[in-house]
Formats: sequence, structure tokens, C-alpha cells
Amino acid sequence: MPGVLRGALRIALVVLAGAAPASGQEGDQSLRAWLRPRATLRSAAWSSSRTVDNRGPLFGSEVWADIAPRFSERIGLRASGWAGIGSVLGASDADAALRELYAEIGFRAAEFRLGKQIVAWGRADAVNPTDIVSPRDLTMLVTDDDDQKSGVPAIRAALTFGGTTVSALWIAGFEASTLPLGSIPSSTRIVQPSRSDEVAQGALRMEHAGGRVDWSVSWFSGLDLVPDAAIRATPTTTALELAHHRLRVLGADAATTLGRYGLRAEAALLLTDDASGRDAEIKNSTLFAVIGADRTFGSYFNVNVQYLVRYVRGFTPPGSISDPPQRETALTLARVSQQLRQTQHGGTVRLSNQWWHETLKAEVSGVFFAPPWQVLIRPRITYAVSDRWQLVAGADHADGGDGTLFRSLRKNSLAFLEVRLGL
Repeated sequence: MPGVLRGALRIALVVLAGAAPASGQEGDQSLRAWLRPRATLRSAAWSSSRTVDNRGPLFGSEVWADIAPRFSERIGLRASGWAGIGSVLGASDADAALRELYAEIGFRAAEFRLGKQIVAWGRADAVNPTDIVSPRDLTMLVTDDDDQKSGVPAIRAALTFGGTTVSALWIAGFEASTLPLGSIPSSTRIVQPSRSDEVAQGALRMEHAGGRVDWSVSWFSGLDLVPDAAIRATPTTTALELAHHRLRVLGADAATTLGRYGLRAEAALLLTDDASGRDAEIKNSTLFAVIGADRTFGSYFNVNVQYLVRYVRGFTPPGSISDPPQRETALTLARVSQQLRQTQHGGTVRLSNQWWHETLKAEVSGVFFAPPWQVLIRPRITYAVSDRWQLVAGADHADGGDGTLFRSLRKNSLAFLEVRLGL
């Protein structure tokens, strides 16, 4: 986090700390009401990892905590994170992470956030082309995909008028998404180039909520969270080089209801540094769109379907490249970035229901693409034993045609059982 942002955050925290309630006879209950804490203890067993390796079964426990004290109607603080022990966390036996820590200050129609914050964009279900600001750790063994997200150090300024909010985001640092790269052969070394040149990162967004149609338009300019890949071959070694290039994204989304149907659409134009599509080491610019609908039958049975389409600008079939190292580079990058075809079609389905006074919830979701065919199926069951105890069980199954991303993730197919205790 750059010094200017770190210093400003310290000043804000000192000011906020002075407004904390003094300890007195109310004791812990008063402090708890002020902190507004939420915490869960999670213990889980997983049949395998999500790092495309042969580890498993895995066991572990973590505490997830979130506090949101308010010092006044205008001033607040938000902090969240987790700490745990066990093999589900990776090679180490214990680990911890601070997901968010920011101060929030409001002045009438204006609001400012300063610090590490999670930025979540998009109104589509699960697949969000515009959600490109906060990184994800795709190797984390968590039951909820949103828990894979972590915040970015940023300053956010927002102005709201008549149901419309205009916000500007200045991002002070960069943290890449963590990908399931799998076991790397000893003859291969991964090179993560250091970026001595600082790239200015920021975003603008206009969002409207509360009317017949909720919508937003956004613009992002910064570093791509998902790296580009290049194969560097020498007579003695083969190196996989990962580099994060600039990405510019123009996005939009909308959602409304029509009778008992919910309708939504989301699209993003992702502009990379490879404008012509001729650089085998940089992803091509892409248009990615989602359109879908859902309906609830009876009280709880919900059916949600979406159509996905991705169009790759300046597409060149990676297998047609004559130079072997460049061809291998292009194939690797195309597989990871889902750019094996100029136009890719797909869809998502999610079915969910509840029983026993909402104590038992079940859903099955799936995403598929073709051609080439790829599929990911994810059933989930949650049972509330009491107000504090929950059981969560589920599975992930991925597969696809030869050379596809989901085929490489087939090792990540797994089952899990988690016990949660609300603290």
C-alpha cells in the first residue's frame, strides 16, 4: 500500500478511535452492540485440493470474522478476515488473511471509503463479466465463491442523487488472482516478472437502483488480474512466464422484473494490449455477455437460466501457428483465457428449493460451453440444525474436451462436508 494511502488511513483510524465508546458498566454487551460482530467457526473435510494436484483428503478449521462499528451516522469502520489451521490452507499448517479494512465517511449525498475494500460488480447470476476489480484465490477450499475474494487498497468517492450513484475508484496497489496451476515439472520454472513501472489504476461507475430497471455502466483501467502466459524454451530448460498487462474494460448491466420473472443482462468489452490479436503472449480483446431469467414456483422452488456468449477480436487459431514455442504459448494462453474459438457459446442453470421452515436448502448449478464442450456441475445442501449450527455438503465436478480449461480442472472435482458454528 503506497505511503500516501497508508498515512491517510492511519489518520482516519486515529480520528475514529477517539469516537469509540468508553468502557463502563454496560461491559461486553455494550461493546458487542457497538462492534456489530459476525463470526463463524468452520470445520471441513474435502476429498481433494483445488490446485490441480493429488492432495487429499484434506481437513481444516477456520474462524471467519467481520466487524462494522459505527462512530456516528456519518462515520464507520469495516474489517473482515479469517484465520485457520489445517491442510486445507495449503502447504503451511496455519494461515490468516485480512480481507477488508476501510474507513467510511459520509457527507450528505457524498460517501468516501479509504482502505482495503472488496469491489463487487455485476447483476448476472454467478458469471459476471464486469467483476474485474477484486482478485480471487481460486485455490481456496471454501463453500461460497464470494469468500475467495479479497479487497484492494483503494480510495472510493461516491455521490448519490435521485437513486443514481456516481462513483470513482483510485486503486493504490495490485494483487493478482491466484490460479490453480497444478504441479509444475522440475524442468520448468515459473517467472513472475516484477513491475518496476507503476501503472495507474482506477475505475468509474454510474449505477441506478430503485426504479423499474436497475442498471449500471462502468469503466476500468488497470492491470489484468489473470496473467498472460508465455513459454520460454532454451536447450536446457522450459520456463513458464506470467505477466500482467494493462486491461481496459467498458461494462454495463441491467435487471428488472416482468410479472413473476426476473430478467438480467450483463456485458463487458475487455480491451487488452493486443489490439490486433497477433501477439501470442497477450490475450485478445473480447466481448463477453450474459443474459438470463429466473422464476420462483410456489414459495421456494427457483429456476434460473442464462445464456453466455464470448466473441474474441482478431482471433487466430492457436494450432495454426508454425513456430513450436509460439504455438505452445498460444495454446496455453487460449486454454486459460477461454479463447480456443472466435465465438464461444454457453449457459448456466441453477435450481434451488427450501423445506422444513427454511431449515433445509438445496441447489444444483451448472455451467457449460460448446464448442469445445466443457461442463462444471455443483450440487449444494445446507441444513440449519439450530440457530447457530449448520451443516453444508456439496461437490464440484468439472470436465471437458481435450485441451480445454475444464478438462485440466478435472482433478479439482471433489466432495466436501462442512460444519459451521455461529459465534
